[in-house]
Amino acid sequence: MQEDAVVKLRDNNQGIMENNIFQHKSFEKRLDEYHGEISVCDFDWGEPMGKELI
Repeated sequence: MQEDAVVKLRDNNQGIMENNIFQHKSFEKRLDEYHGEISVCDFDWGEPMGKELI
């Protein structure tokens, strides 16, 4: 596990379990994974339920 990993710890009566829930990536790693495509999608958040600005 990397030094900057975010983990979730829980006690399951047999010991403490560790779940890796997020791993930070460096800018260089993200740049290596980029292949020239940007995906943009719309997300429907549903109807306003409070004082949201539209």
